[in-house]
Amino acid sequence: MFLLIFVQNQDETPVALFEHIEHGRHCLRSVPSYEMQTTMEDGELFVDESIEPGKLPDYMEIDYNGNRLPLSRFMFA
Repeated sequence: MFLLIFVQNQDETPVALFEHIEHGRHCLRSVPSYEMQTTMEDGELFVDESIEPGKLPDYMEIDYNGNRLPLSRFMFA
């Protein structure tokens, strides 16, 4: 299981639980400004995933397996 957590500054907000990490990534690909970057350092792979809040709409819903995940740029300070 993978817990999707939005992190802003020192604040963490649990958002959704996914059985596989790829399910979560598939869900987030529909979010405007979602980016995933991978880098290799000292033989280790690092993955950085982010959303730019300013590019989010006032309100949107992500549909995942019949569930709706509300998302808004106002969720971020």
